Amino acid sequence: MNIYIFRHGTTEWNKTFKIQGASNIPLAEAGIEQAHIAGAALKEANLSFDMVFSSPLDRAYETAKILTSYTNEGIEITKDSRIRELEFGDFEGHTFEELAGIDGSPFIYFKTSPDLYNEKAPYYYKENQPESLSHLCKRTKDFFENVIEPLEKEQPNSNVLIVAHGAVNKGMLMHVNKETDLKNFWKPGLQSNCHAAIVSLKNNEYEVLEYNKEYK
Repeated sequence: MNIYIFRHGTTEWNKTFKIQGASNIPLAEAGIEQAHIAGAALKEANLSFDMVFSSPLDRAYETAKILTSYTNEGIEITKDSRIRELEFGDFEGHTFEELAGIDGSPFIYFKTSPDLYNEKAPYYYKENQPESLSHLCKRTKDFFENVIEPLEKEQPNSNVLIVAHGAVNKGMLMHVNKETDLKNFWKPGLQSNCHAAIVSLKNNEYEVLEYNKEYK
């Protein structure tokens, strides 16, 4: 099985460096264009998908719809809440720089010391509070163990498309890489908008073939 893990196209909040999280921010015109370019490149590469999964947030779902309009027009896109973006509660709509200036804020650690961010963010998501990286990794692991890995046993030669978000895609790759140390959460860097990580899964063993591939 080959798994194509895309990050959604660019939004206006991406362009202004605002935290999106669970906020349902739509694609910007630039993001729509990115998805069309990537979709055309996937078609040119003769890629099609047997199963398609998306975060329930519009920016991911719309990206998935555009991509598959080139590869598998009309294919069902399954929304799964386990691959929604990391939730930031009342902090959404602000920049990390703004939040890092608040006394006691965990955001000072978010990009450089994700393990310390995790210690300060609550483990279980509570209304109006940020979700921890541990909780994010728990739900992405659950998605892979209960959806993707059983699929590989049933359809070992299939291509699977997953369209989600910057942080949640890192959570998926933590599971793929059998990585448990949150110090390494952001390595080797944030996935670019509308770029793909390509992962092979065979006999329950993962291999990352490419991390931040641009289809153009």
